Amino acid sequence: MNARFWVFENGDWVKLTLRPGQALSRSQSHPTDEGWRFRGMTWRLEGDTVYQFTTCRETDCDGLGEFEQDDVCPVDQLKAKPMDADETPGGPFIFRPAWTLAASQSRDHTAEAAGY
Repeated sequence: MNARFWVFENGDWVKLTLRPGQALSRSQSHPTDEGWRFRGMTWRLEGDTVYQFTTCRETDCDGLGEFEQDDVCPVDQLKAKPMDADETPGGPFIFRPAWTLAASQSRDHTAEAAGY
């Protein structure tokens, strides 16, 4: 059975469809005021669970920083969380996944190099 759910990407809500065992990925990078930023997302359907993996890397005046986060959502919870009115102004009222944080980590390379 396919999994269909909404994600907020590139400034708008997008409905994704995953087939069993399928993974979809999206990434973008752009310059910022103080350097650059990269963000990558991957969604994977395994059995009755959707996995969402987020990777961010960026540089600013303090150096390089990294962030990774893994979230999970059972297929039966992909439409469990209603949108607030301010999340979809003028748009359709939709339900989004009830993601649960599975793991996360972050690194500040400059702070590590300074011994913090």
